[in-house]
Amino acid sequence: ARKYIDVAKVTNYMMVDLSKITMYTLMRPMIFYTPLVAISLLVLVIIEVKWVVVLMIAVVILGLGLQMKLNISFKNLNIQRMGIADKRGKKINEIMTGVKAIKFNAWEKIMDKMIQEFRKHETALIKTTFLL
Repeated sequence: ARKYIDVAKVTNYMMVDLSKITMYTLMRPMIFYTPLVAISLLVLVIIEVKWVVVLMIAVVILGLGLQMKLNISFKNLNIQRMGIADKRGKKINEIMTGVKAIKFNAWEKIMDKMIQEFRKHETALIKTTFLL
């Protein structure tokens, strides 16, 4: 059963799970307190300004739509990055398994170029993600 386990994929899944747990831990206070603060501020603004609140709510709704689209594109880029990271991990695992054959045939530069291509694609996706 052990031969069917892909080490790179398991490591990748563990990193994703750890990232999600970290994000939840950081966002947990905001999840509970932000709606209360938003509702109380909205009530105060309605009392103070009255008719402008309609415009403010429209801007918020448009902002939410834009944020949802950005989140979807961020998710798609992250999925692509994870796929590339998984392929790179598999290739590194193959290289480490066959290091004697690689050294014997002097394929170090070829393997290095392959890994650098994976890293280049992964870095490009990470940069695109940061630009979002």
